[in-house]
Order: sequence, then structure tokens, then C-alpha cells
Amino acid sequence: MDITLDILFTLLRWSVVVLPCIYLLNRYTKFLYGFTLLNYFSWLFKPKARQPIDLGVPVFTFILFIASAFFTSFITDSVYMKVFAKQQEYVYLGNSTEFNARYYKEGDNSAKVITVLSPDITYNYSFDNIERKQSFFQESIMTTDLGNTPSQYSFARAIMYFFISSMFIIPMLGTLHACFRPMCSQQFTYDDPKNIYNFEWNVSFDKVLQQRGLSLGLWATLWLLSLILMIFSSNYTTRQEFGERVSSLPYMISPQNILEAAPISIKVIYKTIRDDKKTGSNFAKEYKTTRRNVTFSFDDLFSHTVFVTTIVDVVDNAELETLIQNNINHNKKMSIIIDEDFSFDLVTDKRLL
Repeated sequence: MDITLDILFTLLRWSVVVLPCIYLLNRYTKFLYGFTLLNYFSWLFKPKARQPIDLGVPVFTFILFIASAFFTSFITDSVYMKVFAKQQEYVYLGNSTEFNARYYKEGDNSAKVITVLSPDITYNYSFDNIERKQSFFQESIMTTDLGNTPSQYSFARAIMYFFISSMFIIPMLGTLHACFRPMCSQQFTYDDPKNIYNFEWNVSFDKVLQQRGLSLGLWATLWLLSLILMIFSSNYTTRQEFGERVSSLPYMISPQNILEAAPISIKVIYKTIRDDKKTGSNFAKEYKTTRRNVTFSFDDLFSHTVFVTTIVDVVDNAELETLIQNNINHNKKMSIIIDEDFSFDLVTDKRLL
């Protein structure tokens, strides 16, 4: 019974998105072209009543529509999660890799640790985050996955997805015109000066828009504006929010204290450059830096094994990277020193000076 309700809610959530989108698209078609989507599909599926056409354009238009509906569904999902979804709390144990976060359920003495794969929960750089509560929305009763955090359903993120959806909808209006051209063109003879649908799709689309006081330039500007606003709003989306601590930090985790810990991974940090002055390229490209994410495991400090990462720059010490990798390979511990913000650094001769 619960599974049936879950499926019904999923279908209802999708219908809340798709049906209004179809209605608005039909109103747009009626406004700009004077016929409905039903009229077009009736014509499309009667090959004898029309000339052969490339069906790839309607298929591509449908793909754009589905993509826009998919991103729009995030907005309705946000409302659904806030109202109906069950919220549950887990305790954070750090990230063993960049996107693999470890948790256990508070009060669960089975020592079961759950790994969550999420692009929004990245490397943990501080002991201060360890054993703090974090809330999740259980997305479905059909899965044991923790789901997403409440911060992933924030207002800023909903706005971001609205602009992402617009980035698919606006181009779709152009491909939609390319779909309608053959049907609209049949109303005229080839030499009829009113047959604007015989022009190239962009010229034809521009003339159709001008009949309604719009233009192709405005259409392109709206798409560019959606892109800019999407990038702008993405800067205000929160990724990970921690709650209260379930236990105090161990006394060993104090500033200037030195501990022994085993590194488990070392990963290169890349930098994305969009305007390369050396090559003159304007395309985004990733470059390898001298900085490394080095993740350590701590087995005896907390109730479970925890993971904390530090950033190491090997620009002045090329042998340091080799040393860390050898310690990983042989499961050897290294000395670390706790900083004021409860992050840590490797203890080197330079660090102790």
C-alpha cells in the first residue's frame, strides 16, 4: 500500500509539472500561429496529407521539452519535500573521498555507517564538522537512500533551476517553429509573398515574431539573460549545513596539539581557466596545480572512523608528494598539527620553525 502511494505521488508530482507546461505551450502556439498542438499532431501523423519531412526536428524539440520539465520539477519537488517528506537526522563522519560522505544514525548502536554519494557534499576540512547532525529528506519509501539535505531545496536553488529550465525552453521555441514551418507553408503557394515560412528558419521565425511585436534578437537576449541569471543565482546556493554536535570534541583535538594519523588518499587540485592569455583560447580548461587534497582517517578519536582532509602545496617540496603516497601504500601514519579553526597541517621541518 505504501509503495502504491509513493508511485501515485511521483506521478502526481510529474503531472503537476508536465500538464501546465503543455497547457502554456499550447497557448503560445495558439497565440503565435493560430492553431493548437493537437492540430499539428493531427497533420504530423497523416503522411499522405503532407510532403515528407525530417522527423528529427520534432524529436529534438520533444527532448528539449522533457529537459525543461525535468529541471522545472525541482521547484515542485521542493514544495513536496517541505510538506510531505519525512525528515531524518544523521551524524556526519567526514568524506572518505571527494563526494563520498559517511554518516551514522543517531542512537543506532549497530555501528552501521552509511555512505552517501552526493555532488553537494564534498571534502571535509575541519574536525569541527565531525559528529554534527545533518538533516535529510527521505525522498521515497521505496529506497533506503538518505535523500537530499534541506539546503538542496532552498529558494535560491529553486530560482537557479528555473533559469536552467528557461535555457531549454527558449531554444525549444526556435525548434518548435522549425517543426511548424512545413505545415504553415502548405497554406500558401510557393510564390505567394505572404508565405514567410519558405525562408530560412531564423528569418522565418523573426518575421513571425515581428507580427506579434517581438523579434529574434529579443529571443536570443532572453536566452543569454537566463544563462547569466543562472550563473549568478548558483553562487547563492548553500551546499552543506551542519546542526548541533552530538558529542564534544576529544581533548586531543585542540590547537597546536600534534597527532599521528594515516593518509588514505592524495588527489590533485585542478584550476579552471576560462580565458587563457597564453594560448588566446576562450574555452574553459582545467589545469593541474601544485596543491593536493590529502585525506586522513582517524580510527580512535571518535565513536566511528572519521575522515578529515587538508590541502598540501608541493611547489617547494616535490618529495613531499612521494612521501605521502608511500605512506598511503604502506599504511603508515604521519604527524599532523591542529590549527585554531580545528583544521590541521602536516608536521614538517618548515612547519615547526
